[in-house]
Amino acid sequence: MTTVSTPAARDTPNGARPAREAPPDGAAEPPASPPRAAGDATGDTAAREEAADGALPPNGARPADAPRDGAPPDARRDRAPRDGAPPRAAVEHARAMLAELGLACDTESTRRTPERFVAALADMTRGLRLDPDRHLGVRFPPESASQGVIAAVDVPFVALCEHHLLPFPGRATVAYLPAPGAPIVGLSKLARLLREYAARPQVQERLGEQTVAALDRGLSPAGAACLIRSEHACMTLRGAEAHGAAMVTTHLTGVFDTDPVLRAEIHRLAPSALR
Repeated sequence: MTTVSTPAARDTPNGARPAREAPPDGAAEPPASPPRAAGDATGDTAAREEAADGALPPNGARPADAPRDGAPPDARRDRAPRDGAPPRAAVEHARAMLAELGLACDTESTRRTPERFVAALADMTRGLRLDPDRHLGVRFPPESASQGVIAAVDVPFVALCEHHLLPFPGRATVAYLPAPGAPIVGLSKLARLLREYAARPQVQERLGEQTVAALDRGLSPAGAACLIRSEHACMTLRGAEAHGAAMVTTHLTGVFDTDPVLRAEIHRLAPSALR
């Protein structure tokens, strides 16, 4: 996997903006530009570039401050922990819930436990505030008139079981067979697509179906595939306590579903634990 580096900051090393140079002798002082309204990204190239990649919404605000599902601008229910403290109301509700369970959170080491709990939950559901399909928007010309199967194998992910809010980490193969002459996408986009669909309340069956449906929508390939193996904490750590048990699902469309030879080929590319 490649690591994506963030763009370098445009500030000076100490964080201050560079001072405006004085005008030449005899020249009139240029009029000051009117202050931009908060959240206005006009002329802010870096903000627009980050917005295009989904890191920032078009107005330059952080996802933590962006309204969701028609919420008013001051809504904080989707604040992401990486951009500041989690919503105070959510933290207080978490504190009350834990107290009802006998966890008072009144010691030095537990006083911030409700805040950490809410921050962790927000981080593990950050996919709700992202559009995974955007990763398929940047395409490249095909390298061959009869391109073979393209697959990202052993892609790690962590999803959150929507029934118990417990994690299920796993690995997946994400693959597609481009239609003749159709464009292709960068390999990392397959991993990003899966991981962002995983970062939300999920069930494994839906995760695989969402991934292949996105490939079909975005690339119109001859076939798409997603093979997943994961261990569900709701089954291994509680309830059945089936330690070490795994869940395996296979999601195939197009020729991967109808052609026995291609179906066998894609199964050979399954995550190592699935073979």
